[in-house]
Formats: sequence, structure tokens, C-alpha cells
Amino acid sequence: MSERPSFATRIKEGVALLRNRFVYNNLSRLDQYSETLLNYGYHGTEELRVDPEEEHLRSRLNLYYHVANGIDIVGKDVVEVGSGRGRGAYFIATSMNPRSLEAVDLSSQAIKFARKHYQTSGLRYSVGNAQNLSFPDSSFDVAINIESSHWYPNTKAFFAEIERVLRPGGHFLFADFRHIEDVSETELEIKSAGLTITTIEDITQNVIKALDRDSEHKQRLIKKAPASLSRPISIFAGMKRSSMYQSFATGRRVYTNYIIQKKA
Repeated sequence: MSERPSFATRIKEGVALLRNRFVYNNLSRLDQYSETLLNYGYHGTEELRVDPEEEHLRSRLNLYYHVANGIDIVGKDVVEVGSGRGRGAYFIATSMNPRSLEAVDLSSQAIKFARKHYQTSGLRYSVGNAQNLSFPDSSFDVAINIESSHWYPNTKAFFAEIERVLRPGGHFLFADFRHIEDVSETELEIKSAGLTITTIEDITQNVIKALDRDSEHKQRLIKKAPASLSRPISIFAGMKRSSMYQSFATGRRVYTNYIIQKKA
């Protein structure tokens, strides 16, 4: 039996969750500055066909395609944890033919946006905490988490929840960035949850190419924001001269794509 977190730890995690909810609720309210997909994108050999009005999302949809294409999800019951404003979940549901897709996010504003704009058969949105999912044990064949977990105050609890809601033999498709010195700890937490890492792919260079590709579009958006928000938005967006971008370029942060499996 795992040890119960201390009171101080629970307070710290609670404060972090409130912070995360506040940040993403407000991003979802700022429609003119934020977008339907906030990940850093992927640029590689795969090139999706996108509608002209969504050309600016090509790299970010490519990341969803690259990660979700790690296994065949046709006819599977899927959960996306950290689904944001729903464009990625909608892409998976309409392009990759899962039987069902539950999309969960901490931000009620993001879920409200997704329900309004990205509805399709078999796709359902709900507000939820990645560290304490509301689903019964063994509910899903596949879990997906893309560029979300670096915000979680307790990733160990998150990985344990993924193991719990997956069916025996189920897969976890996981992509995110970490400081280079934190990668081994993240992988240890995954294994400690009873999950097996079957594939590890460093996609940092693909992400940098995507950031370069999207720079002009993002710069136009940033110019619309108040001057006081320009610097933090530039960092958040991974603009070329930002500390976030430079951390990828210098190798201080790595972006990794994993295929992970629960024991059969």
C-alpha cells in the first residue's frame, strides 16, 4: 500500500491544481490570443491534409497524429487526459476511428469550448483531475496524454491512475517535455506504476522545426495582446528568442514520445 501524502504535500498539490485551473480557464477565455491547440507541434515526414482555415494548426495536428498513430486505435475505447479545448480529441475521433473517446481536462472553460465547437459521435468531454480520474478500473484500451503532464503537481499519482483505468494489455501514448535531468525520474515513475515502456523516441528536433514553422503566425497573435503580456506569452508559445525555445535548442529540455503498455 502506498503511503498517504503528508498534509503539507496535499496543500502544495492543491495550490498547484488551482493555479493550473486558473491559467487554462483564462487562456480559454482569451479567444483572440489562444487557439484550439496549444501544443508545440511536430514537423517530420508525415504531412496531414488540413482545411485552408486550419493551416496554422498543421504542426500541432501533426503532433496528435504522430503520437496517436503509435498503435492502431481503430475500434478501441480511448481516453485523452489533458484534452484542452478539444481540437486534438476531435481530430482523433474523426480521423482514427476509435469506438469511443472520453476527453478530460482540468479547465471547465476549455471543456465548455470543446462541447460547443467539437462534437461528434462517440466523443464525450468532462472536467476532471488527471491525478484522480472518475472512471472505473479497466475502462479503456488506450490512454493518450500530450504535452500536459509537465504541469501536474504529482505525476506519480497520474501514472498510477493511467495504469488503473487501462484494461490489461492496454496502451498509454504519452508525449511531453522535461528538463534533461528529470527524464530518468519520469521514466522510473512510469515503471513504478506497473507500466512497461516499449518505445522511447526523442522528438525534440521535430518540435523545434514545428516552432520555427509556426513562428510567424504566433507573432501575429502576440502583437494583438497587451504589451504587458507579450513576454510571458512569448515564453509560453516557445517563440525563437524565448527561454523555452532556447532550452530545447541547447538540450536542457528534451521532448519525448513514449509508447507504454499495461501488463496483460
